[in-house]
Amino acid sequence: MIRWSVLLLLIVCLQTGLAQAPSRVLPFIHFSDEREEKSFNKLLEEPTADDVLTVLLLTDLDRKGIPVDDARRRLALFIHGHKERKGAALSEKHLRQIFNEVQSTFLVRYDAQALFGDLFTKGDFNCVTASALFALILNDLDIPYGIHLTPDHMYLATMVQGDPAVIETTDPVRGVFVVSQRARKKYVQEILRAKRISHGQIDSLGLDGALATLVTNDTVIDLRATVGTHYHNAGVFAADHDLQKGIDQLAKAYMLHASPHTKELLQLALLRQVEQLSYETFEDVRFLLDTYAFIEPPTMDRHIPTDHARLLDKHLIHRGDTAFVNSILDAFLELPRSEEARRKIRFQHHVEMGRYHALKRQWDPAVEHLLIAYSIEPDHVQVSALVTEALVHRLDRLPDRSSYVAHLDELVAMHPELKGTPGIQHCYQIVYLIAAEDHFNIDERRKAEMFLKKFEALYEREEDLPVNAVARAYIAGWRSWARARDSDKARNYLSRGLKIAPFNEDLHRASRYSTY
Repeated sequence: MIRWSVLLLLIVCLQTGLAQAPSRVLPFIHFSDEREEKSFNKLLEEPTADDVLTVLLLTDLDRKGIPVDDARRRLALFIHGHKERKGAALSEKHLRQIFNEVQSTFLVRYDAQALFGDLFTKGDFNCVTASALFALILNDLDIPYGIHLTPDHMYLATMVQGDPAVIETTDPVRGVFVVSQRARKKYVQEILRAKRISHGQIDSLGLDGALATLVTNDTVIDLRATVGTHYHNAGVFAADHDLQKGIDQLAKAYMLHASPHTKELLQLALLRQVEQLSYETFEDVRFLLDTYAFIEPPTMDRHIPTDHARLLDKHLIHRGDTAFVNSILDAFLELPRSEEARRKIRFQHHVEMGRYHALKRQWDPAVEHLLIAYSIEPDHVQVSALVTEALVHRLDRLPDRSSYVAHLDELVAMHPELKGTPGIQHCYQIVYLIAAEDHFNIDERRKAEMFLKKFEALYEREEDLPVNAVARAYIAGWRSWARARDSDKARNYLSRGLKIAPFNEDLHRASRYSTY
């Protein structure tokens, strides 16, 4: 039996027309027919009743035998039979006549899983499809109505000569119920005795206004949202046996009626699909990211770097597809996520790219990627060691190791975020020290001293120093000046070296030797 409080909501909640829908079509929506897509897109803008009918009929083309044109003709013929009453005040007699004719013409058997097209093939119906049918008929006859949605039901409401009336489509016997003024007054006395309403509320709001405040469970929706609810049901029916189809239908439902329940079911369906991804193609990546973009942060933030790492492992470590990996990075960084999540993704991308190029003995890109990673995580000891290792390997393959200074300058110009970071400073120090050592070894003392001074200008903390490179550079200076028989300058280089690396054994051993 219809609850009194639900009936009383009808007094103030009648509506017709179509409300504003979300503007962005969700990227994982697929359409089964061009007509469906065209009419669906019009539903998002300025739809007509014919667009509503078309989308309802084409919701599931897998259900064979839906005669779209025939359905239009049958519905138009039915409405034409009542055209003489169009615009006239609705009487209870006329409402019951429409109701009974709809029941005998279209509604044959109740089926919870029926879709709108079934009305015109088998006569199967449920509260959503039958309510949508009634709404289209009332809409065409210019009869004001409201479509009411509860958590588990849909019905219609209208006004009959000043009294609210319910159209309960699933009850062929008592499906039209008019709430008279006398009935409302009687109900008032009942709820006054139950102290659910006060005389003051009735005095200030009026009888109907006070009664309407008692109702909280119903949502009054428009034709667009009704189509969305129809898609919602279609998605629920489909998801168990065809997950992708279920996602399509639920996504369309959410676009037309963004209810929390539809959103929750769509999120669950998307996550089920994500679990089945092979991570093989960029389409998989796009679907994954579209899913994360739909689910509001921070719900899935911790999973994003994990999925990115899985893609790196599959496509970089095992396949060496650097172009694919770079496109993955760009796509992940487009996600509307926190800066922290984006930082983690950038870091692991550049670390793995650096390692990959190092394994391939491609030292220039290895240094570049590892430096960028080190600039993102300047306290990461392992990355610091990898930068040094890759740099030394690269320098060992250069005939003029001092020329790498220019390459570092180019890296900073290409990646301004590297400027002044510990990683790039560390690389400059190593190159300056090695360049000084090389030039001292061939007694080009002026150039060697220039590189040493550049190194000393960058020197800040002992723990950041490449100690062995320090010792080799200053010992090379000591030996060069020793060959030039200038013992004072030779000893000066050892002293300068010990100030920077006071515990280095090679420097201490050299300082004990006599020079001439």
